[in-house]
Amino acid sequence: ALALDPLRESVHPNEESRGPANLYAGTRKLTGKVALEAAAAGFRAEAYHAGLEPSVRADVNARFAEGDLDVVVATNAFGMGIDRADIRAVVHLQAPSSIEAYYQEVGRAGRDGEPSARELLYAQSDLAIQQEFCMWQNPSADLLMRVQATIAQRYADDDFDADHLRVCLGHDPSAHSRLRAQATLAQRAAAA
Repeated sequence: ALALDPLRESVHPNEESRGPANLYAGTRKLTGKVALEAAAAGFRAEAYHAGLEPSVRADVNARFAEGDLDVVVATNAFGMGIDRADIRAVVHLQAPSSIEAYYQEVGRAGRDGEPSARELLYAQSDLAIQQEFCMWQNPSADLLMRVQATIAQRYADDDFDADHLRVCLGHDPSAHSRLRAQATLAQRAAAA
């Protein structure tokens, strides 16, 4: 409910809207929860995140761009193609991943020069989410060495199998993301 306070000032449900709003959440689960709360409060609201089908994301994006939605509650997957000058509010429901992300996202409000609200709602627990994301993007030296040893031992003569590698690493729930991060780092190193 706290997330809706800035919206009530900038996007009036059941009245002529002053302009749309973007709410940013750190998790997909939170986008759905807050979008439902906003809709129940009278806002034309939808969730948006990378886990949605591409057709659903395209629909939400188009409806927001055309003015058929007041509010999009999204992860940072939303916004790169949004070019609306009349956004009245940008609310971060959790600490963003970086100061660069925050700066880019709050910069979407008030591009038309009219007053707009920018809110950052913060709790200490937000840092745990961002630290976990950071760990996934930056694998530990131990994980990198285990991956290297497993690849050298298991795949010297066979085709690489990412699923088997995950099993060898002990079904760590974040291993898949970390393995993707390692593959990305390896590709960047090879390209350099």
